[in-house]
Amino acid sequence: YLEIQKVRYDNRFSYEVEVEKALEYQPVLKLILQPLVENILIHAFDQDHTGLIKISGTIRNGHGQFLIEDNGKGMEHNVLLKLNRLEEDRPKHGGHGIRNVQERLELYYGKNYGLMICSSENEGTTIRISFPIQGDKHV
Repeated sequence: YLEIQKVRYDNRFSYEVEVEKALEYQPVLKLILQPLVENILIHAFDQDHTGLIKISGTIRNGHGQFLIEDNGKGMEHNVLLKLNRLEEDRPKHGGHGIRNVQERLELYYGKNYGLMICSSENEGTTIRISFPIQGDKHV
C-alpha cells in the first residue's frame, strides 16, 4: 500500500516499518492501519514538505500496540480534543476514518483498547493503537 502511495504522491514521503517478531503472528483487526496512514497522506503533508511516516509494533505487558508517527503539520488543539473524545461534540465533518477505526476497536476488544492521538501543530502526529494479545477479545 505504501509503495503504491509513494508513486501516487510523487515520492513526497518516505516510510519506515518496524514490528517486533513476536507481534507479526498475532491476530489483529483488519484495516486499522490503512485509514490512519491515508489520513496522514491527505492531511499531514503539503507540496513543499517531504514527509516521513514511521509505523512500529510492539508487545508490552500482554498488550499489543502500533504507533503511527508522521512529521507533518500536526493538528489544531481543538481538533485533537474532539478526535480523542475529550469533548462531547465530535467533529461533524472529517475524522470519519479515525472514528471508524476507534469504534471497531472498542466494539471488538472493549473500551480499554483503541486509539490515542498526540499532535502538535507544525511538529507532527502520533497515533497509538492498543489491543489485547493472544486473541483474548475482552480482557
